[in-house]
Amino acid sequence: MDIKVQLLLLALVLCGVAVLVRFSAKSALHMIFNADSHSSSSLVEVMRTSLALLLMFVASAVVINIGLQRMFGYGNELTTIYFATYLHAIAGADSWGVMVKALTHLDAFPSESIYDALILKDQTKFQYPPSALLIFDLPHRFFGLSYEAIVDNANIISWLCLPLLGIVFYKLIDKSVVTAWHTTSRLFSETQQQIPVWMRVLALLTGVAAVAMFYPILRSYFLGQVQTFMTLLAGLALLAWQTKRLGAAGVLLSICCSFKPQWIILIPWAFIRRQWHFLITFSISSAIIFLVSVSLYGVENWTDYFSVLSFLSQHGESFYPNQSINGIMHRLLLNGNNLEWLSNTFPPYHPWVYLTTLLTSALLLAVALFWKFLRQPNATDLSIMMLSLTIASPIAWEHHYGIAILLLAIILPLSVVYRPLGQWTVPYMWVMYLLISQNFGYFASSLADTYWNVLQSTLYIGVIMLLWLLYKLSQKQHKHRIANAGR
Repeated sequence: MDIKVQLLLLALVLCGVAVLVRFSAKSALHMIFNADSHSSSSLVEVMRTSLALLLMFVASAVVINIGLQRMFGYGNELTTIYFATYLHAIAGADSWGVMVKALTHLDAFPSESIYDALILKDQTKFQYPPSALLIFDLPHRFFGLSYEAIVDNANIISWLCLPLLGIVFYKLIDKSVVTAWHTTSRLFSETQQQIPVWMRVLALLTGVAAVAMFYPILRSYFLGQVQTFMTLLAGLALLAWQTKRLGAAGVLLSICCSFKPQWIILIPWAFIRRQWHFLITFSISSAIIFLVSVSLYGVENWTDYFSVLSFLSQHGESFYPNQSINGIMHRLLLNGNNLEWLSNTFPPYHPWVYLTTLLTSALLLAVALFWKFLRQPNATDLSIMMLSLTIASPIAWEHHYGIAILLLAIILPLSVVYRPLGQWTVPYMWVMYLLISQNFGYFASSLADTYWNVLQSTLYIGVIMLLWLLYKLSQKQHKHRIANAGR
């Protein structure tokens, strides 16, 4: 790794430790060893303790990465390596390449199905819906940009998405601190305090550092993945929800739905919760995007895409970065390739894999859909639905979990206040953070041909832990809302 990157990361650790010792260590240690609820009785203390924990998490990740490389020679898949790649602005064209290929084919053969041509004939894994092509096709049609220029611009925007995600992280944690403190303000006779400017600056810098050390996001950028855009849009939607701009959240998530049509489940989720502003804007925006794509690419491509979805749900992916129950089952049954990405083949159909995937996906979505549906949903409830939609997918690559770092911004202040797991809250979150934010799965590559290959799925274990914590926090919030209403 470049020595400059090493020095930058070491400086981050030293600065983080200095800040912890000077401003925040006492609050963080108090939370670790004191299981009593609501011990953070002021706005500043909630923010300070949240930042202390986050700085400890990020600093430990940096130390672990540098230690693994220096002591054991690990390198290729470490988050610090991807951070160095980001600094050098080198990105791939994982999404962009297949999109350009699909559009080029449509330009040459407008009446031929792109899915028949690419998946069946050319064996190209083009798995996006037709609506996903609009981000490349519209600039090409209306502004005359070449596909090569659009790819270059897409990578520039992706590069900018990372600092923007750091800003979104800061805004999310700031709003969540206020939400968490509102609970304590009902229990303590304290006057609300303003968070000092230095602490807000620290929160912003810490948010950027947290994103910079988050493997799924860096992996997404490195590959040249549209998922980087989608993560930013999902984060902005969460921020819009926190600030009661439900209509804006609906528009933003409808754009996400144009890349991941399974997010259409947000319509019944909003309907049974009577979130009409969100429901209307999401539905109208999704309908407009769908109709535009139909007018440009025809109905046949959509019907073929639904056939592709059926095929993917039956086969999935066995390659270990597929962090889903489908991938875990394939690997446990030694069904298909585990260690190498194959761009033109899928694992064989296996009835047990398919049945397990179907049942677990249905259970995850059903629980998320009807969880506390009689109450006003908050950002935690929306987070549960968004994370469940990703986990339930048969193919959930590592970079699909970039949204998890933004969910961490929401749950940290809430966990400081509610202590959902008592004195185990901090150790639980620390382990959860490391499993999600770093790539440890490839260390178990020597176990690929054994039943211990489940250790390749550390990211999946981490996101399940995150989902469980979100449910615990949602339950705590609901109980305290009822208790406060009776005061």
